[in-house]
Amino acid sequence: MQKKALIVSLLISLVLSLAFVACSKSSSSTGGNTNADSVNISKAAWKLSTSGFNLSGGATVTIVDTSVKPCQKDNTYSFNANGSGTMDEGATKCNVSDPQTQPFTWSFSARDTVLHIHSNTILNGDLNIYTLSATSFVVFKDTSFLSQPIRYVVIMQH
Repeated sequence: MQKKALIVSLLISLVLSLAFVACSKSSSSTGGNTNADSVNISKAAWKLSTSGFNLSGGATVTIVDTSVKPCQKDNTYSFNANGSGTMDEGATKCNVSDPQTQPFTWSFSARDTVLHIHSNTILNGDLNIYTLSATSFVVFKDTSFLSQPIRYVVIMQH
């Protein structure tokens, strides 16, 4: 059991060192509908529901990432249709001196199957979109640890 806990801790450290924690896409299409995706992503602010690992390559969290702090869980992410966005720290800040809001930029690529976020926030980099609808936003990033494939999944909601 200690070995499993150590591996999970190492996986979390690896993923976080890659500057990633994510979101998602759920158009029932295979991509290419930027207008609908832009409307869905910018409809309202998104908040982290859960994040963690799925070792079988699915889009659900089977091992919750316990390294995500409560002060990060109340952050909201607002995506504007023009490719700009704002992360709001919410009621609980991890560091009192952090600004209440931080800007970021975002764009879709690969026929709207990848979300690129450029920010100084926990959401950063290229994230594969699994679902992006009016109410569900699920992204993931595939990587490997000790030559084993792992997937980090981020599920957000309004």
